[in-house]
Order: sequence, then structure tokens, then C-alpha cells
Amino acid sequence: MASLKPKVKAITLQLVACIDTAYQVLDAVLKEIDIQITYQIKAVFTRTLATTNTFKWLLHRL
Repeated sequence: MASLKPKVKAITLQLVACIDTAYQVLDAVLKEIDIQITYQIKAVFTRTLATTNTFKWLLHRL
């Protein structure tokens, strides 16, 4: 099983600890690691997907 990069893990953990929504966490992580993605990709990410491996997969692919 693939794992997240340490920097992405740390940022995600800090943001989740702030009780942000999954979308806010994703947006903040992408800003922190300076990656631009389209609105369509962000729109696919929903609260339901946050409970699956999609969030982990997306961040790992970055």
C-alpha cells in the first residue's frame, strides 16, 4: 500500500486537527505544497469521498 509523503501527512494532520471540512483541508494542502488543480477536480471531492481512500490517493499522487 502506498503511503503519503511526510510533508503532506503533517499538513493534513494539522488541518484536520482544526476541524476543517475535508474540502478546506484539501484546498489548504494544495496551497501549502503549491499545486494548482482545476475546479472540476475539486468539485469531485465531496464529504462522502473523504471517508474513502480517494483523499489519500489524491494527495499521494501529488
